[in-house]
Amino acid sequence: MKLKEIPIGVFIIKKDRIEYGNRSFCKIVGYKEEEIKGMKIHNLIPPEEMERFNEISDMLKKKQTFVSEFPLLHKDGKRRINVNITKDLALYGRDKICIGTVQETDLIENVVDEILSFLGKFYSFFEESEETMYITSPEGKLLEINPAGVKLFGYESKENFLKANVTNHYVNKKDRIDFQKDLEKAGSVKDYELTLKAKNGRLMNVLVTANVIKDEEGKTVAYRGTIRDVTEPKKIEERLREFQKMEALGRLTQGITHDFNNLLTVILGNTEILLRMTKPGDPSYERLRLIFEASEKASSLTNQLLTFSKSKSISSINFNPNTLINKVGIFLSRILGEKIKLNLLLNPDVACINASPDQIEQVILNLAINSRDAMPEGGSLTISTENVEFKESEIKLKPWVKPGKYVLIKVSDTGKGIPEEIIDRIFEPFFSTKEKGSGLGLSIVYGIVRQSGGHINVESKLGEGTTFRIFIPASEEKTDYLIKPESREKMFKKRGARILVIEDDPNVLEFIKDVLESSGYEVLTASTGEEGIEIAREERELDLLITDMVLPKINGLETAKEILKYSPKTKVIFISGYPSNKINEIFGSKNFVFLQKPFTPSTLLEKIDDLLTLI
Repeated sequence: MKLKEIPIGVFIIKKDRIEYGNRSFCKIVGYKEEEIKGMKIHNLIPPEEMERFNEISDMLKKKQTFVSEFPLLHKDGKRRINVNITKDLALYGRDKICIGTVQETDLIENVVDEILSFLGKFYSFFEESEETMYITSPEGKLLEINPAGVKLFGYESKENFLKANVTNHYVNKKDRIDFQKDLEKAGSVKDYELTLKAKNGRLMNVLVTANVIKDEEGKTVAYRGTIRDVTEPKKIEERLREFQKMEALGRLTQGITHDFNNLLTVILGNTEILLRMTKPGDPSYERLRLIFEASEKASSLTNQLLTFSKSKSISSINFNPNTLINKVGIFLSRILGEKIKLNLLLNPDVACINASPDQIEQVILNLAINSRDAMPEGGSLTISTENVEFKESEIKLKPWVKPGKYVLIKVSDTGKGIPEEIIDRIFEPFFSTKEKGSGLGLSIVYGIVRQSGGHINVESKLGEGTTFRIFIPASEEKTDYLIKPESREKMFKKRGARILVIEDDPNVLEFIKDVLESSGYEVLTASTGEEGIEIAREERELDLLITDMVLPKINGLETAKEILKYSPKTKVIFISGYPSNKINEIFGSKNFVFLQKPFTPSTLLEKIDDLLTLI
């Protein structure tokens, strides 16, 4: 940089006259460069400071270097500019010259104030930051840490933490080595994922952003960075991923069970017919009975899978969970045995819920049996209820939870606990740690809770026990229908009605036709919705329509609506391998019912009798 361009005022005095002044000097005193050259130095000295200036000049003759704060007179003759003057006496040929530099003290003070202000703000930011800020040596010695870091790692004070070696807070010492290598290689890292541990051993998922500090020779002297604790967001992310996986498994399960139920309908139905045609002493009878029982077990299995997939058709009523739990508790004590104490801590003011009592009972039983198996030496099982509410602000990171009021049913045991490495898999279908377990118990629990509009979570610690928390949406209705059981009388009508059956699976269609005709019904059949509508248009008079929900082109619901235009008094049974809870919502009448596949001839005939006897 040239002398005239440097930001500090520079001047040269020769025989009391200014020989040279650079741009910065001219700017300070308000003169142009051509004006300043040759000017007497006394022209820049305020009259009241002349005596002091002469003393400085005499002092400079005795001492080659002089530094002082001194006011200079601006060109306008009024302003005094406080400056720091540094003067050196030198020889230039035979002449003595004075070389000096000038800086405005006001400017210096402003700069100093700005620096102090910046340092103050930085210190406040460092102290008050919610993220951990630190400086460490390459060897792992902690050189500086802010209060957030002291709190994150669980130390009583900063002084205690500074005595520790950060290497001890790595779960795996190799992680520290790899981190150091990556940091040295790149010079800086952003959001570097690490698993660290606090003073008490608590594991933390963290993101580290750091850079290398080097000396003038390029040697690393320290690492400086921030640590962000993402343990909770990480857990939420994993739970969301698990939730999405379970949803995908549910959809896959639903598709498989639909096709499987069609096959079971044919197997179960025809086996039952053959059993009726075969005498108990016949050699084939026992084989047919085994086929029928195996098919029933397969049917039960598909129903359990449908429950997991949240697709099983359920009948919901309004009831108080305390009523149900008290009822279950009567025989639950016998299931648990003498070694396990049952505690019921039920909030008397708990709200009602709208769900299937049978399914909520199954949830409690499944969890209780799991708890019993986890306490072979005895222990205690506690079932409690309470009202809770989730606000919008509390569930921002929990997309599977809807805001609102819930009833919390908590099932806790003092058993052996669930290992951390498998706790995320316990709700998966067919996953089991028991030798003879089906792996469907907890997946059914999960499916029932989700189908009831709720959610479930689990906490467990080895050697201490497990707690399941079930959240079911609270109902605004206060009536408890469990204490008012309903009953109705049935009137049976003689068979002989005209029935239209629409089913695209030829085997299922043939089975239903055989069952109905052998029972005295007049049967019309169609394999598509269009064929069924055409038959209804021609026949007009139909007592009953049995139609599959899933049909090519026009589905069962749309087909039924069209047929009812020609035969308004026709009652309808919808059948499907897919469950449905929407029949009453769509048609709003008891003349329309749903029958889940697979079903036996007796189940089908009973459903028809029930429907045709309604007036």
